[in-house]
Amino acid sequence: MNKKFGLLYCLVLIVSLMTTSCGNSDDDLIGNWVAASTDFAGKVRGYATSFTVGSELYVFGGYNGKTHFQDLWKLDLSSTDGSWTQLADLDSTTATITDATTAHYARKYAVGFSIDTDGYIGCGWNGNDYMKDFWKYDTSTDTWTQIANFPESARYGCYGFSLNSVGYVGGGVNDDGYFNSINSYDPSTASWTTLTGKGKKRAYASAFVISDVAYLFGGLNSSGAPTDMWSFDGTDWVEKREIYNKTDESYDDDYSNIARYNAATFVINGKGYVTCGTSGSGTILKYTWEYNPTNDLWTQKTSFEKTARTGAIGATITTGAGIVVTGASGSTYLDDANFFYPSADYSDND
Repeated sequence: MNKKFGLLYCLVLIVSLMTTSCGNSDDDLIGNWVAASTDFAGKVRGYATSFTVGSELYVFGGYNGKTHFQDLWKLDLSSTDGSWTQLADLDSTTATITDATTAHYARKYAVGFSIDTDGYIGCGWNGNDYMKDFWKYDTSTDTWTQIANFPESARYGCYGFSLNSVGYVGGGVNDDGYFNSINSYDPSTASWTTLTGKGKKRAYASAFVISDVAYLFGGLNSSGAPTDMWSFDGTDWVEKREIYNKTDESYDDDYSNIARYNAATFVINGKGYVTCGTSGSGTILKYTWEYNPTNDLWTQKTSFEKTARTGAIGATITTGAGIVVTGASGSTYLDDANFFYPSADYSDND
């Protein structure tokens, strides 16, 4: 080998190894995951839906590879020692039914949101039927009541959130393809209104609400995981920076694994977090990212430390942590719960 060439090759190899070792390994990132002392109390599952009322998380339905569930569970979010309570199933013998022709019960890929002290779930799939029925759960009486059907075609994989006592349901998929429309539900009139959606069509998208503004991103469509991101205040849509390395600026150089579908999200101290889920190419992810709405920038945090999963539930513990519970990893369905502390130092001993 030419001596000059050999020396140059060695220098390049050293630089390459240094660059690799100095990348965003978990040792370089902030945030710590800690296994909860209590697992989800129901059967293992993924693709459940949820809503939060006050300091309580409600988890409904889902699937474990054999069974589509119709049970409802509640977790006290006021501390990391909160316990699970089983509540009333969504059942034909106990729920108040207003349209038996569209009523379904067990399901996965449903959508949920809360308004005041009531939770709402609807749409979804049970392996045979696409659904458009919607149900209100009264947290004070532990009862289910069917409300007006979702106004568009039956579908599953929608996203949902609430703003100013109005619920919103958008996106989704059925045999006709993916959707980007959005519909609002006003409990004061018990009616739906179809609105104009923005951005790419998508199912299984992520959404979180920060200071009465919803942020929508990710999901899946016929081209993979969309990289556009939008905010919505109940009136106006605003396009945000895309979540991939689109520009020549440095801020998005590491934006290679934010876009995903079936992710878990939560909000802590005015910042949004996304973790787990599936990439547009089908890889189950552990990467965790923090979104700052003040500057519209993402920061990578410590990756999820337990089994990589998709279709998990995310929520916020009132003491300043996030929680991720249940989910699926291939044919394995899970019931463990894990806390995330975004400002703590990473530790691989927890």
